[in-house]
Amino acid sequence: MSGGRATVAKKAGRDVRQAGDITAVAPEGHALTDHYYIECKSYKKLDLDSFILDGKGQLAKFWLETIKQAARHKRKPILIAKENRRESLVIFQAHPGFNLNGKVVIHRGLPVHIVYLSDVLQPIINL
Repeated sequence: MSGGRATVAKKAGRDVRQAGDITAVAPEGHALTDHYYIECKSYKKLDLDSFILDGKGQLAKFWLETIKQAARHKRKPILIAKENRRESLVIFQAHPGFNLNGKVVIHRGLPVHIVYLSDVLQPIINL
């Protein structure tokens, strides 16, 4: 059920800490998952060009659903998306002073960062 555990619990009226596809199983991870709703998608064709140029396509649909679910859980959205035969991407709302040297795209009036997942993880791996 992946991220659906939170949806089922919320519908049953229970308070939910666990939401999204990436959750924390130890307190150290709560610093991330208490503030961010993280969704993961793997798809044959994401339509990245349509997302960047027109705000449309499969990636745009995934991003809009991630924003909606994040708002429902009072968290900031992060989407990790993988297209067949391409590197994984991380998409998140742009924050002042936070730049991973990725592309900034305006989607529905909001600036969005698009970076390779490997660029996000590399500094952590090198610790």
